[in-house]
Amino acid sequence: MKEWFYAKDGQPIGPVEKEELRDLYNTNQLSENVLVWKEGMENWIHYRDSELYITPPPHPIEEVLPELPMKWFKFEANFAVFATGIINVFTGIFYLSGIMYGERKLALYTVLPALSILDKVYGLLLILSCIGFIYIGLRLRKLVKDSWKNYLKLVVLVGCLSIIYGGFSNIILQANVFDVIFGNVVGLFVGTYLRYLYYKKRDHLFIN
Repeated sequence: MKEWFYAKDGQPIGPVEKEELRDLYNTNQLSENVLVWKEGMENWIHYRDSELYITPPPHPIEEVLPELPMKWFKFEANFAVFATGIINVFTGIFYLSGIMYGERKLALYTVLPALSILDKVYGLLLILSCIGFIYIGLRLRKLVKDSWKNYLKLVVLVGCLSIIYGGFSNIILQANVFDVIFGNVVGLFVGTYLRYLYYKKRDHLFIN
């Protein structure tokens, strides 16, 4: 309904609908001090004092996140991730060569060829994992989004690889070391879960 007038250069303009008047104000074509009037009002009043004026909502208060200690992150991002990759290379070479069996190597691999294949596959995968640790380590240092999640995935992957190797080697050698394997499973689960809790609290920092 066109019932509103507003003053411009000392002259009344209108009538216009209230939505049109609000649009003029919202697009900064009218100030809150402009005089407005409609039939039934005794005097002209400022726009800000009329029913047309809608008080803008307050600006949202940004959540202030507590400053979290980052010593463990710095240790992992600057040292542990890369050290793990390098250790995996040497461990991989160790298994590829079969040096851990000493003088029994030839005899073992002759009698148990499956063990030779298992050692070589495991050693090769450990060496290849170094590439993953270096790549993720560089992204972790730059606080790339989701890099910590990929880091945990790689840790779990390599951990599961070691557990699978332990299980198959235990079967081939007919050794009873399932208690050690169980300990590795528990250690992997607990370590990964604690890391997850640590990085989850700091997820907002990974924004690059």
